[in-house]
Amino acid sequence: MPRVPNTSLVVNHHRGYRRLLAAMVFHRRPMKTITFFVLAVLALPLAAAADSQSNAKAMLAKIKYNTLITVNDADAIGTVGDQRLSLAEAIRLANGSLALSALSDYERAQVQGLPGKASRDKVQFKVPGGAVRFPLQIQEKPLFDFAVLSPNTLMPAVEGNEGDAFVGNGIRFTNGPDDAVDTLNNPKFFVGAPLGGKALSVLSSDVIFTGITFERFITTLSMQPPANSAGISDVKIVGNKFYNSGGLGFTATNAGNARSTVRHVDVSDNEFRGPAEFGENFPSKFLTAISLNAGAAGGPGTYVIEDVDVSDNMIKQYTSAVQAQALQSIFSPSSGARMSGVHIKRNKIVMAPNSDPAIYLWGGVSVFGDVSDIQVNDLLIQHNDIVADGFVIFVTGVESLLGGQQSKHVEVTGVKVIGNHIKANTSCVVGVTTIVALTEQGSPGVVDSSMNAVEVAGNRIEGCEWGAFASPVYNWGTPGTSTGNSMQSVAYRQNFVTEATNGIVVAGGALSAAAPGDASTGVVGNELTRLTIENNFFAASDAGFTIAGGLAKGSAPGFISQNRVAAKDLSPNINARGVACKVENNLAIDSPATVINNVVTGVPTASPRDWFSGSHGPRCVKK
Repeated sequence: MPRVPNTSLVVNHHRGYRRLLAAMVFHRRPMKTITFFVLAVLALPLAAAADSQSNAKAMLAKIKYNTLITVNDADAIGTVGDQRLSLAEAIRLANGSLALSALSDYERAQVQGLPGKASRDKVQFKVPGGAVRFPLQIQEKPLFDFAVLSPNTLMPAVEGNEGDAFVGNGIRFTNGPDDAVDTLNNPKFFVGAPLGGKALSVLSSDVIFTGITFERFITTLSMQPPANSAGISDVKIVGNKFYNSGGLGFTATNAGNARSTVRHVDVSDNEFRGPAEFGENFPSKFLTAISLNAGAAGGPGTYVIEDVDVSDNMIKQYTSAVQAQALQSIFSPSSGARMSGVHIKRNKIVMAPNSDPAIYLWGGVSVFGDVSDIQVNDLLIQHNDIVADGFVIFVTGVESLLGGQQSKHVEVTGVKVIGNHIKANTSCVVGVTTIVALTEQGSPGVVDSSMNAVEVAGNRIEGCEWGAFASPVYNWGTPGTSTGNSMQSVAYRQNFVTEATNGIVVAGGALSAAAPGDASTGVVGNELTRLTIENNFFAASDAGFTIAGGLAKGSAPGFISQNRVAAKDLSPNINARGVACKVENNLAIDSPATVINNVVTGVPTASPRDWFSGSHGPRCVKK
């Protein structure tokens, strides 16, 4: 069952869909060897990851820096006036809060130029031993596995450092010494040196971090606009390593707790290796590599996340790889947010077992509140290589849970999921999910929201129960009626799906639960129109695709009525085994729910060869 999201400024919002395994899908079968020839058009190669060191050098070569600051102190804090220059002192010199005159002659020798807010400063490292030791912080293991961790940093904030670059050239930033021991937890929670704290808080635009290895932090980098600012922009996190640590997060809530913006973010060519890679555990099940959250609180205005590029990263052993959302409402109504141009490309992701989703993008989440007036556009998930469980790629307009009021007026336009390779780890449920409204755990429902121009094309999906799933509403057995939600122009093209019970599932409205829900549950009057399913190849799948006007699965009662799917083009597809397709107005699978008066239109009644080719067994089962 999905869990309550993080309420901190930078969301770390892992969704726990593992309990849905039996709710929405059929029983798994043993994996079988696939010997079918895959058409070249479906076998889209993944682009090779770029050389991160060369990319970083090319990036820095384009910039002229006024001042060079060399850190040579292994103590991150250091002492002003001693014989070495520390990272804390370098940050303060670069932001103008520490004067050159306060330094000793030894420290001043490490500075070439006049640093400060007016200067574009480059901070480099020449530290004996190759490591900068941050003050040791030890995270106490919380009682609740999914507890929110809110670490602090003991370093000065990177604020007022516009135009500055932190160039590590392989330097290690560590939480205390390598031989530190866990003196807080009884019994000891950490096998090796303990994790704790936040490395750095960044409140500056036009800043670069490259060539740095972060080790054993709960949060490595936390980025948000400074108080009373218009936002941050042009932040580059390129060519770093995040080892045995939590990830990095962006939020558009500024340090004064007001609405702001995050624009032009580049997170590329980094390595994220979770604690499990090092024989360690993370204190909480919330462990996200990269997260972007427009806001959870704040005064008047509009949160904005815009122009984000997450590409060519390696992410291993996290419970979520990349998450982005436009708005979060906690215990109160919230409205007005925009998110556009979030592109996630060419990442190699291996998720921790029994965790999901790997990539999760959504317009808003409401917890005991409601969200409204959100606009999301231009979402691209392309050429990623993912090994994962559960729901792997998940895009939704609204997630509503735990009461509050009905969320409304959320618009998502332009979703592209193209050329990804998805492979089951142990128990993949759905490879690609696109839905307008996800309602669960006491949600009052979602109304009058939409998702338009969805393209799922050229993906290879192996070992998932369902290759792809789309519906305006996915109600997980919660009371409240969702109505007036729509999806338009949904297209599945040239996907290769193998070892699935259903290659593609599309419904006008869907209800599901693994445990009894409320009889008042309603999914009424939603529609998915202009559906295209063409030139897909289904290998070793029981059904090529299934279209249902209304769909119920699992033990939740309730009613699904007056939902609609309108097909536009069902061109030749191939299923190498089993039923080519299933089309049913009202489909209930082991469910007591009332499923009536739903409809599927636009399905050809003649010449099925026009929309299926080379299929074994029945071409289509229609009811």
